[in-house]
Amino acid sequence: MFPLQELPLIIQALYALPFGLIIGSFLNVVIYRVPRGESVAFPGSHCGACGTPIKAYDNIPLLSYVLLRGRCRACQAKISWVYPMVELWTGLGFFAVAYTRGITGQGIAEMLFVVVMIVLVMIDYRHQLLPNVITYPAFLGVIIFTAFQLGEPGPSSLTPLFTLSLSLKFWIGLGLLLIAAVAFYGVDLLDNALFGKYLEISDEEEEEDPLLSGIDEDRLLRQHNRVIYTTMVLGVVAAVVWGVFVFLRLRSAAADSVWVVASIEAIFRTCLGALVGGGVIWLLRAIYFYTRGFGGMGLGDVKMMAIIGGLLGWQSALLVLIIGSVLGSLTGLFLIWFGGSDKGMKTRLPFGVSLGLAALIALFYGQPIIAWYVSRLTP
Repeated sequence: MFPLQELPLIIQALYALPFGLIIGSFLNVVIYRVPRGESVAFPGSHCGACGTPIKAYDNIPLLSYVLLRGRCRACQAKISWVYPMVELWTGLGFFAVAYTRGITGQGIAEMLFVVVMIVLVMIDYRHQLLPNVITYPAFLGVIIFTAFQLGEPGPSSLTPLFTLSLSLKFWIGLGLLLIAAVAFYGVDLLDNALFGKYLEISDEEEEEDPLLSGIDEDRLLRQHNRVIYTTMVLGVVAAVVWGVFVFLRLRSAAADSVWVVASIEAIFRTCLGALVGGGVIWLLRAIYFYTRGFGGMGLGDVKMMAIIGGLLGWQSALLVLIIGSVLGSLTGLFLIWFGGSDKGMKTRLPFGVSLGLAALIALFYGQPIIAWYVSRLTP
């Protein structure tokens, strides 16, 4: 069988495009059902207006929307333009990644990153919500991917930490993985301990989302908790598996200490990027709480930035924060200008939308922008 990676990048991109369109069709299901606590597998796709199951020939990405003229075949209810937009957005994202990186381990990781960003952007846009059931598994996925060096190795770290002995490096790497496995749970506990009284006030003043009215919140919370606890256990198991794998590899006759050091350095870079990305947002959130008495940003933004920093690195995380802040400010000015100053100033902005769009910009253009900025600083 001819290896796909040996094909020209444009051919790899053309292979990735239809696959991305299909994934985008599934993302529409995720975006609609996850906030409601519904299964993404059962029942099958159906019309939101009349409940009629959608036939396979009416569920072809982009094409079915055009052929049906944006309406349900059974009841003629209008189909939102968001559905084909998400399909096209995902398809183009896959195309761009394959064209620039190829269908490699790193390329596949970045395609999954595109998927996560699109889902978070759309859910935050609709509901001002960044669900833990999306952010937590995505964050641990980035850490595990890094630990087992499934992608292309990144640049060597310059920190003095890695002048230590190999055994100490091993324990540091294992410790970082175990901390990462329970990091979000710890952040939730810390956030509630520090800002619990402010959060209670914010919850009382928060308006109910009409799109999620009638949902059993207790049932939804139990479902989400099951996913979070399961993810946390899997994270600990993955850390232990990595530790055993590395230990046995070092004990073998053909010990590959180079791979081990590269893996540990990759773990450190990923954790550093997650700490910088999520930590900056968390500090700004803490300052806002204690100076204004209510939340300016949600904890979901912190977790989203941890994912972004983990995959893209700490420098790109800072770039995302800058670009995201500019996009958020422009959105706020737009609302103030067209919605009236009082209404605009009181409108809650879904910052996750700005962060997600900025992350996609940084994915493709982050390194050139950073290189240009550094060159401007160099005398």
